[in-house]
Order: sequence, then C-alpha cells, then structure tokens
Amino acid sequence: MVRLGCINDAFQVAEIFEDAKVKFENDGTFQWKGKYPNIDSFYSDLQNELVIVFEEDKKILGTATIVLSIDNNYNQIDGRWLNDEVYISIHRIATKNGYLKKGIASSLFKEAEKIALDKGIRNIKIDTHLNNKDMRNLLVKLGYIECGIIMLLGRDDLTKEERVRVAYQKVL
Repeated sequence: MVRLGCINDAFQVAEIFEDAKVKFENDGTFQWKGKYPNIDSFYSDLQNELVIVFEEDKKILGTATIVLSIDNNYNQIDGRWLNDEVYISIHRIATKNGYLKKGIASSLFKEAEKIALDKGIRNIKIDTHLNNKDMRNLLVKLGYIECGIIMLLGRDDLTKEERVRVAYQKVL
C-alpha cells in the first residue's frame, strides 16, 4: 500500500537510495552518485515536501518525493513543456533492490497523480538521466511525454554532462 512517509521510515528509505545508487553505477547511469540522495535528503523532504512510500508487511519497498512548489530546474528547457500551467514534480523515486519491475514505481506514480488531482493540479513534471532506460520506458508506459532537456541546478558535485536530464510531463 502507498502511504505518506514518516520519520520512522528514514533508515529503510536510505537503504533504498543506496540500492539505487549501486544499480545506477552498474548501469553506467549518473542519476545519483556520491552522497546524494541520503538520509538527510529524506529528512529534508519530510520537512519541505511530500514523501510517499510503498509499504508491504511493514517493509518500505519504494519511495518518491512530491514537490508542490515551482521546481527551478524546470524554468529553462531545451524543448517545450506541454503547457505553462501549475504542476507538481516527482523526485527521488526508487524501489528496493529485489522488488524492481513489480509495479511499485507505478503505484507511487498513481498516488502522486491522485495527490495532484486532489489539489486541483492537472500537470506532473519529472526528469531522469539520459541513460536511465528503465525509468524512461516506465514514464512512456504511464503516459508521460518527453518534452526536452534540462540541466540540474546547484549540483556542483556533478560534471556538466552528468547534470543533463530528459524532462517529461503528463497532463492528467
């Protein structure tokens, strides 16, 4: 089941982040590297954003952060957004190792869409690394449209090439 995240989820979510970093490194995807994201990212998200988790038998198997405010990374795009309406964005979505491709990420996306609609918002934006084929395929499967390329801001730990992301949008 998908529910709102809480402070007690921190260590399990941090493990999911570490699982994802290992997978990305093995895949040659520089989506997340170094210390980002980590347990402090989760704590910050709990304070400033909306965190949802997929839980089964008291185990956290997936997580996503929903940003309800303007995402400055999306102000400049090499391409074109579908519209200029209010949106939410989804970040730090990940599934526990051993549970990939079991519908967990899809469940998190569906919950994010429900939250958006409950707030009267019809648009969702998300970005991912060019090499993150699994996420890119899932986004297309879920009806997200590729809109162009954005550059991550404020990530001095990444090279220019590592800051490049493919941006997607879905109108609900």
